[in-house]
Amino acid sequence: MSDELDILVIEDELVVQEAADRVLRLEGLGVDRAMDSESAVDMVRRNVYKVILSDLMLPGASGFDIIELIKTARPAAQVIVITGYATLENAIKSFQLGVFDFIPKPFDFGELLGVVRRALRYHELVLAGSVPSPLQADPAQELYALGQHTWALLDPEGSATLGVAETFPNQMGEVNSVELPDIDGYTTQGRCFVRIHSADDAVYRVLAPLSGQIMALNNRVREESELLSSDPYGDGWLVRIIPENLEEELCNLTHR
Repeated sequence: MSDELDILVIEDELVVQEAADRVLRLEGLGVDRAMDSESAVDMVRRNVYKVILSDLMLPGASGFDIIELIKTARPAAQVIVITGYATLENAIKSFQLGVFDFIPKPFDFGELLGVVRRALRYHELVLAGSVPSPLQADPAQELYALGQHTWALLDPEGSATLGVAETFPNQMGEVNSVELPDIDGYTTQGRCFVRIHSADDAVYRVLAPLSGQIMALNNRVREESELLSSDPYGDGWLVRIIPENLEEELCNLTHR
């Protein structure tokens, strides 16, 4: 078995594969590539990778089959799904299988850099045994999470507060700006509703854990972005919504 390697890109579209390879090598990362499930399985079994980017539609097998193999054989590897079929069902299933994040094609290079940098930092925490503990809900409130990506805290009066979960705090480097949605906007479960821009040109996409009408924004994080890391479950919250389809959507989340 080889020493731990940086990145494996599993992607059957050559243009996407080469674009990811080029961007990541400019970061000084080593990149291996596989174009089908057979070669991907062989490489995962022979090598140890820090981060694996995988498409969902691959010749020979579903990307979900590859993800299950990775999570069994290489549990420390952080898996990022890249797909042109960015449906809610695929996003939810990916998070339920334990993937680190989920980005649609065509992807923005800044977004690719953001998720890979964050995954590499999180991988270091996994190896060091210092992964942040998830938020524990107040007994009077109900807490639900979309994987380790975002959380929703349900208020007894019917609103929900949304924020970033444990794969974000202290993993983004210096933050330049926080792009919040419009106050009269709408969040859709599994879709990006906030973008965080870092000083090193990365973009961090935040996916909504619930759908609903936005009723309040935490504008404070625009001026004090350090709250996203120092107090992500308190003053670093992002938006507050009036949830819709709550009973149905809670089935896609993990109750904490």
